[in-house]
Amino acid sequence: MKKFIYLLFTVLFFAGCSDSDDNVTLPDVTVNFKSTVVGIDGEYDSERIELVLSRAYSRDLTVQLTYNSEDLVYGEEFTVDPAPSGDNFSLTISAGQTSAGFTVEKNTEAVFDGDEAVEFTIVSLSVSEGVAIGSTNVVKVVFGTIVSAGEDEFTIQARVGDDPTANVVYVDFSTNKQYPVDRSGWDLGFYCGDDFRVILNPSYQTVATSTGKYSMADVTLDDTVDAEYLDGNPMAMGAGEIPLPFDVLDNLSGSLTGTVFNTISSVSSENQVYFVASENNRSDRSRWYKVKVDRNSTADGYIVQYEYVSDSEFKSVEIKKNDLYNIISLSLETGDIVIAEPQAEKWDIMYGYSVQSTPFMGIPRPYFMQDMILINNIGGVTAAQIFEEEIGFDNISVDDLAGIRFSNDRLVIGDSWRSVSAGVYTDRYYVIKDPAGNYYKMQGVRGGFGEDGGIRGNPVIRYYLINE
Repeated sequence: MKKFIYLLFTVLFFAGCSDSDDNVTLPDVTVNFKSTVVGIDGEYDSERIELVLSRAYSRDLTVQLTYNSEDLVYGEEFTVDPAPSGDNFSLTISAGQTSAGFTVEKNTEAVFDGDEAVEFTIVSLSVSEGVAIGSTNVVKVVFGTIVSAGEDEFTIQARVGDDPTANVVYVDFSTNKQYPVDRSGWDLGFYCGDDFRVILNPSYQTVATSTGKYSMADVTLDDTVDAEYLDGNPMAMGAGEIPLPFDVLDNLSGSLTGTVFNTISSVSSENQVYFVASENNRSDRSRWYKVKVDRNSTADGYIVQYEYVSDSEFKSVEIKKNDLYNIISLSLETGDIVIAEPQAEKWDIMYGYSVQSTPFMGIPRPYFMQDMILINNIGGVTAAQIFEEEIGFDNISVDDLAGIRFSNDRLVIGDSWRSVSAGVYTDRYYVIKDPAGNYYKMQGVRGGFGEDGGIRGNPVIRYYLINE
């Protein structure tokens, strides 16, 4: 009887936490702009405007567009690439792809007041069966910096083909922009602030533990035997299975004081060597990396030595800090230095695959899962969850903000915005304070859960600036 109850609990748990796609009938593929308003701010002379499909389509799809520019003269003050014929032009989204784009460039010799704009509209599609123009069919490009009032429907584009977890996506509410990034593109992040800190990539299941040694040459494959179980199973159940311990992960709250790597000392002999592994090599100890990080000679960055634990020669790379960013990242697999995040002041939330704590059989366990929403806590973003019964989404105002308790916990939203079985929650929403001090209210609309009508990996949210 006990075995039956145990098995039943296990089935129910994984039914509730499963990250696989639900067996639902998908709606028509829709074609949309990524947002309704985009600004070309003072730092840039051009902006790429993207058309996105709700999911990949099996045939080439040609999209006809037109533009209207009452305040601007084409060719004198702005151009479009590909060049229009009259007021019209077309883009082709190739079979199997989910996006295509065009570039709007302003003439740097022209004088702008900052409120001039040109509107682009989706007019028609070359295919009608199974494909439709979506609700975000007009985009206004403003030739100046904007502070967005929000979007009725904003589709986050994390899905690539059939994989809803391929990318993580950084979203900036004030500019209506999103930045998809390959979640497997980096392992370690290097803090660009005053301190010297190394963080792990939770979206790539990156884990680490100290070897207890301080020289790369002293660390061998034999040292992995007594190391923490980087290859542990977060949901270990059977005899002999080893659970994944929390201490091989950075503090889930995102605090820089809770990283697996100690603060990088200015004295090399005080910096330990760590084992590091990610999703692609956690299960093979010979493919774990051994990594030693020191400060560089000018104390404005890091020197990273790394190699597979089974190799005898290590690689070395220097990573300079850049105060425009929270972190600069490194892929141990490719050796590439990666800009994995937008500039620190240019994103508010990240949607995608990450890790949180989940109780299992009464015991908290780290659990890697999709559909997480993390805030830019290092960049100064804070957020709070609000229930409709407390303050209605449509009624919240500036006067209510003083009574809200905001949190800088990276997981203050986490997965609490949706239920895999029931859909997005409509009884709650979130107030988010961005790095510039703007307050936005955000709520899920569709996520591809239950029967909410969405597509997993391309969730739809709505958000609005709270300004009155």
